[in-house]
Amino acid sequence: MSEAFNGTSYRPVSSGQRSGDRSPQLDEIIALLQSVDPNDSEIQLKQPKSMLAFMNEEQLRAYTSQNLDPLTILSPNENSLGYLYFITARCCAATSENAQQLFELLSHFISVFDVQQVLGAPARIEFIAKALDTLANGLKRPLLPIQPLADAIQRLNPELNTLTTLHAPLVKACLISKMYKYPLSILDSDIDHVDPTIYGVTIVDFLEYHYDASLIYIGNKQFERALDFLSIASIITILYHFAISAPANIPSAIQFEAYKKYCLVSLIQDGKIRILPKYTATVVDKGFKLQYEHYITIAKAYEQTNISKFDELILSFKGTLEQDQNFGLAKQCAVALRLKKIKALTKVYKKVDIQDIAVKLDPKGKITPFQVEQMVVRMINTDQISATILHVVTDGTSRKMVSFHDIDNSRLPNTTQHLQAEWKRVAAVSERTAKIDKEKGLDKAFQSKFMVLSVHGGQSTSMQYEEDIDLPLSKEGKLSVI
Repeated sequence: MSEAFNGTSYRPVSSGQRSGDRSPQLDEIIALLQSVDPNDSEIQLKQPKSMLAFMNEEQLRAYTSQNLDPLTILSPNENSLGYLYFITARCCAATSENAQQLFELLSHFISVFDVQQVLGAPARIEFIAKALDTLANGLKRPLLPIQPLADAIQRLNPELNTLTTLHAPLVKACLISKMYKYPLSILDSDIDHVDPTIYGVTIVDFLEYHYDASLIYIGNKQFERALDFLSIASIITILYHFAISAPANIPSAIQFEAYKKYCLVSLIQDGKIRILPKYTATVVDKGFKLQYEHYITIAKAYEQTNISKFDELILSFKGTLEQDQNFGLAKQCAVALRLKKIKALTKVYKKVDIQDIAVKLDPKGKITPFQVEQMVVRMINTDQISATILHVVTDGTSRKMVSFHDIDNSRLPNTTQHLQAEWKRVAAVSERTAKIDKEKGLDKAFQSKFMVLSVHGGQSTSMQYEEDIDLPLSKEGKLSVI
């Protein structure tokens, strides 16, 4: 396979260059890359790395002075640094004619690249995602980037505990293609390490990853996990704050969007807005409360458990909720409120008519017995209640009743097995945290930063937030967060 990709049988891919465009500088770079001793590659790659970083995309797509394609000369494994630049530049300018061939080359590169060489160019790693996005658009195959991105992440960080610039694009690709279950194996591994010097991540990568990941968990009805990610996206945790000096005193657009969803998911999971962690910056917390009066009003209405009034309120805020892309989530809150009231009946009744449940949920008669039956079945199937639906005949009339049973604790999620798994996860996180704590304790730069924060009451003095959060907007001028 490697021989074919090194020029013996591989057909060169068109670079899109004009006839006569040749690069003597490219010849020098390729010669330097091929002369690198594998046993001393880190030092010997410094010069070609610097030269590659200063080349523009058109130069990276060029052929040599002898009209040779760099992709046919270099080995994707032995010359991974140079190959990373050349293959991503070519893919980012792909056409429908050469996209499939370039995708095969890029996929092969991802499966064989030398990890240390690729990590030597952190700013270029994100171009793998850009390249795959271009190829997916050219081939009209939205699922195309998902597997290669997952493979690249696992090769760059097998423990999956460090954020890379490929995490957010993977989650976004899964959202776009509605592959909500696919990234869970990666998302379920907690991120406890952020290193911009190795992986080139920025605060935008951090926020977008946690925000989009929360949407994946919402799509999977894993609301507790979604809340974890939304709280991180809302407040910018100490993890990133210390890693990149991210100011926490001016909330970003993504943070505001995250907090809106945080409010609604809290209602679904807890029945009220969950309090943000104590280390949330005071200015951030107050900023949320001042900005989102509608969401606070929705939360208060939810706590009153009046289904009719809650439904009316949701409809009255429909315009705002749709603009925020939260109307569907608000409707899930309405469903959750119904389920909450049904669950409350288990503490009062042993057996109750489905028709009576419908009346108790909404005296105005907007909820039908059939809808109640569907909700009860759903709650039984998801172990939210233990009950049986009975068909009872009285005076020749058939009616349905719900018989509530004592909860079988062995069927609840919080079983011994589940708790043991959680303890194991917590122990692993604790071990990694202790390691990070030890490393940071020896880091003079970190200690200086910590002392500055302590003097200012835990608040950063940096004010370059707007420069860091230069977020993409849609054609309508709206923040593109999904």
